[in-house]
Amino acid sequence: MLDISALTDQVGQMVEEWRQRPDRMLRELDLAVNQFVINQHKLFELTVTLERNHTSLMVPRFGASSGKITPLSSLPDRLTVAATDGSQIYPDRHEMAPCYLINIGYVLLHYGVSARPLLNSKPMLYYQECELQETFDGRRSRVTRETVSLRRAILELTELAELSTAAMEEGYSVVAFADGSLILWNLEGRSRGFREGLLAEIRDTFEHCAKRHIPMASFISRPGSREVTNALRIGLCKEEAARCAHCPWKTGESEEMVDTIPCGAIETVNDAMLFGQILAPGERSGLFGSGARINEDYGDHCISFFYLNVGDEVVRIEVPEYVAANEELLNLVHNCAFDQALKGRGYPVCLSEAHEQAVVRAADREAFYGWLQAVCARNGLPSRLSAKQLRKRHAPL
Repeated sequence: MLDISALTDQVGQMVEEWRQRPDRMLRELDLAVNQFVINQHKLFELTVTLERNHTSLMVPRFGASSGKITPLSSLPDRLTVAATDGSQIYPDRHEMAPCYLINIGYVLLHYGVSARPLLNSKPMLYYQECELQETFDGRRSRVTRETVSLRRAILELTELAELSTAAMEEGYSVVAFADGSLILWNLEGRSRGFREGLLAEIRDTFEHCAKRHIPMASFISRPGSREVTNALRIGLCKEEAARCAHCPWKTGESEEMVDTIPCGAIETVNDAMLFGQILAPGERSGLFGSGARINEDYGDHCISFFYLNVGDEVVRIEVPEYVAANEELLNLVHNCAFDQALKGRGYPVCLSEAHEQAVVRAADREAFYGWLQAVCARNGLPSRLSAKQLRKRHAPL
């Protein structure tokens, strides 16, 4: 049982910090914007400076157009928007059967043509022993929630590519959107064999779309990334080359007396906050290459990103290299993302609909296991829940 009274002092301290935070945030945001404006037209040159530094901060790859601001332009009269999203029932050793389920919701929304939208889902059940095991360095273990999530992320993209291709073959001009990042962050630290298998699927998917000139992108709402602002932080460092692990302001070796380390002057500012002050509604930032280590394994299809002001917020849009290198496809993604967010009152209507098709709620999970138990009973197969699960299902409210 939670003792609320024991939190009185801690909650008081938290509220006091919240009261002071807006003033500090405004000061840091003003400085960050000033730093960006100073460096806006020489961001590509900043890459050379960053390469001399020894820092744990993740910074982007700058290109010739990284400092460019691009306004909104018009969309084609006829356009089809494809989108997928996924949900799952994770494996649970307390349930009656060792299995898991991935449900991919998909939609096709047609504009400028008299065609009905497509809204549906595709559930996939995994139960074979090879699907319930994963191997690392020769050792086998049961599949984890993280692995299921990775497989779902791959399926969202492969199904999106198939859906878009089918629509294109029917004569539609297609833009494809996924929810969340195109970068499989969870693969960092995994064994090379496991990582390469999934990355090969990603690269094949992007290659498939590149050959057909189908622009694929992902939409990230409320992004917390700090890659661009991290680069600005390093620009504030007073050392000739930043060496974060041996920072003289942290170790006390610096002879200057300061309240905070130089780069700490904008440490609470993230990229979305920065570009929220720079971009007008409909405008997009320049392109930045992701500095994630796993991005290096994407080969010819490494991921770039830009920020887009959709009115209610600044979002991060990620694209593979074939889109980043093609101004026509890039503009199409930009304009379509804004239009979809406008239609969806801040969030792309295509992704909202895909989510509704994909989502597996608690009631759906209970219905699935109840149905599975009934099927097993009709076929004379044993089905038993663990004592823990029985207790949870029959516990008094």
